[in-house]
Amino acid sequence: MAILYSIKKDERLVVFSPGGNATVHGPGKTFVVPFFQSAALVNIATRFMTLPEVRLATVGNLVVARGSCQYCVVDPIKASNKDIARKTREALHTTLSLVFAEASLVQCLKKHHHVEKKVLDRVNEPAQEWGVTVSSVRIVDVPLARSLAGELAWTLTAVIGDIVRLTDQGGKSENLPWIGDGMDI
Repeated sequence: MAILYSIKKDERLVVFSPGGNATVHGPGKTFVVPFFQSAALVNIATRFMTLPEVRLATVGNLVVARGSCQYCVVDPIKASNKDIARKTREALHTTLSLVFAEASLVQCLKKHHHVEKKVLDRVNEPAQEWGVTVSSVRIVDVPLARSLAGELAWTLTAVIGDIVRLTDQGGKSENLPWIGDGMDI
């Protein structure tokens, strides 16, 4: 008595035999002998994932990051007993948080491709342990958090007010430490 598996082109069947032997079958038809062998069907198709929103502090700033990634299974044996979508999402979330924490606000807001490359380089090392390769990471949006945007608007308003006052005083900046002593504008 055997079980017949019909394996599609984007799937692989990992068959486990006694003694810890594992073989990969597919696409096509494969027989598995119950009680002697066990099997796990693994989807190897390229998948897209929207990353959960990441709220984190960069060097002195608070940003919110949104993005997506593309990944696929490259080793069905390693991926056969794992929840790879969850593990990939967690690894990307952690890596994205670490990379953003190391980045400056300008890199986070304007130079997404540098941050994306760092995330991609760092996430593939742990992902290989469960048979996955992340082929692309895209940071879709990095708006400033509302509290930070409000704080920046308030600071900018104060700076503009100081500049207007300074201009009215003849252009000298003796009492404005953020400009510097005696600097003309």
